[in-house]
Amino acid sequence: RAPQRMWAWRLYRNAIQHLTHRQVDRALTSLERALSYHPRFVLARCLRGRLFFEQRKWKRAEQELRQALRVQPNAVCGLFLLGQVRDSLRDRKGALRAYSHALRGKANRLWGSTAVLHYWVYRYRAKLYLSSRQYARAAADYTRAIGIRPKPYKLWKLRAKCRMHSHQP
Repeated sequence: RAPQRMWAWRLYRNAIQHLTHRQVDRALTSLERALSYHPRFVLARCLRGRLFFEQRKWKRAEQELRQALRVQPNAVCGLFLLGQVRDSLRDRKGALRAYSHALRGKANRLWGSTAVLHYWVYRYRAKLYLSSRQYARAAADYTRAIGIRPKPYKLWKLRAKCRMHSHQP
C-alpha cells in the first residue's frame, strides 16, 4: 500500500511538471495513472477536476470533484472548484452552497494556505451575490476578502458599489 501511494505522489508531481510546460494531456494521463495506484488521492482528483474545468468539460470536472469530496468532504480546493463548475452551469444556488461549505473547511498545504483559498471563495461568492442583487451579502464578502488581501483595489470599488445599493455605511 505504501509503495502504491509513493508512485501516486510521483505521478502527481509529474503531472505538475507537465503543466509547467503546458502539456495538459500528458498531465491528465499522469493523474489518471496516479489514481490507478491510489484512487482516494484527493489532490489528484481536484487537479483533474480543475483541468477539466479549464477545458470547459463541466460534467467531467464535477464528477472528479464529487469523487474527491466523497473521500474528504471538507476539502476547500474541491469545494471551491465545485462552486466554479456549478456557476459555469448556471446553478447559482449550487455554487453558493459549495462556496459556503468551502469556508468551513481547511486547505491542504499543497494548495496554499486556508486564508488564501478563503480569499478566492469570498471573491467568487461576492460576485454571485452582486449579480443576484444581494448587495449587503456581497459587501460583507468583499470586506472579508479585503481583510485577507487588501491590495486589489478593485474590491474596494465593488464593495463601495454594494454598500451604495444596500444603503449600508
